[in-house]
Amino acid sequence: MSMVATLLIVVCILWVALALFRALSGQSRGYHRERACMPADLSSAELVASEMFLCSRGAYPFHGKTDQVFLTQGRQLIPTETKTRSSARVHASDVIQLSVQARLLRDAPRQVTRGATVASYGYVRFPNAKGGPRYARVQLIEDAALDALHVRYGQLHSGSATPKPAARPGLCRGCLQAPQCPRPHPPIASIRDARRR
Repeated sequence: MSMVATLLIVVCILWVALALFRALSGQSRGYHRERACMPADLSSAELVASEMFLCSRGAYPFHGKTDQVFLTQGRQLIPTETKTRSSARVHASDVIQLSVQARLLRDAPRQVTRGATVASYGYVRFPNAKGGPRYARVQLIEDAALDALHVRYGQLHSGSATPKPAARPGLCRGCLQAPQCPRPHPPIASIRDARRR
């Protein structure tokens, strides 16, 4: 093999090694940046579940998929929900979603929970927030209130209950209950026009 061919092979190997090093160090920086933005209880916790589907059977069956579940050093499971919306604002639906996940974890077998208890709070994670990922701690809804929401959902779905108007007309956009709602709804175009003023 000629000297030029050997030199070319060495340069290619060095180039691949440098590219691999840059890729791995970039991932490491992203990991450490994420950990630095986490609340203390999550940054020291172990990620034990991601995208895990759970269901419960009982008077009010629930099902759902967790985004992330962390196990703290104090043996508590903390559900965390990732939202990629542009604003780092927690919605009521986020709290309900996390509360259902916590309920499902409480109802799960010991093999899933590792014998840990479930925290009474969770986090909504906003990875696209300005300045890096942001975590919002939320208090979870108790089981009795979740059961009441389940009953209300069933009543609305069956048509045996009348929907309550939303506080803001923009929330009505896309609502399946809008035709049965007692509040007259302006056309979507007029909602957009009102926002522009």
